[in-house]
Amino acid sequence: MLAANTTDRLDTLDDALPQTPLDDLPDPVDVLAAAVGPWPLSPAVVKRFADRLVVAAGEVVVGVYTITAARRDPTDDSQVSFDLRPALAWQWAIGRPNPFPFGRRDIAIKKVSPVMADSFRDRGPHHRDNPPDGWILDIAEDGRSAVVSGPAGLALTELHGATAHMTLTTPDNPPA
Repeated sequence: MLAANTTDRLDTLDDALPQTPLDDLPDPVDVLAAAVGPWPLSPAVVKRFADRLVVAAGEVVVGVYTITAARRDPTDDSQVSFDLRPALAWQWAIGRPNPFPFGRRDIAIKKVSPVMADSFRDRGPHHRDNPPDGWILDIAEDGRSAVVSGPAGLALTELHGATAHMTLTTPDNPPA
């Protein structure tokens, strides 16, 4: 696992960096563009640690990606860019405090030891359902609250007592 601070690369923030999970997060398209790189990483670091990329802006995680490929810059062998896809099983971390802090304003990337990566993973939801379509159920450890996340187009359609009904809206399935 690698951790990246993209604070200065996310120019759409205009110094309004998220400081808590409750603040607005940057646009995921901007986060992905900033996370791609290039990054100053040796071939040995890429080989050993480039499976996941945890992306932070300020003090908050704004993206977690699976690294599908790494490409060396043909003019500068010390620089690498990544092909990334969202790591669905890790989306619970977005909006939470950055577990791998950096200085507030530097662009940096660093290795995350397997022990630290395991510790971060263990902070994940108490329970989650994560089929390929991206649904995640995050139940608080005390069992008193839960968050359901789904793919884009999720709408709360009905609320009865302790039961919430949600629907994915698409052009073929508009909201009721």
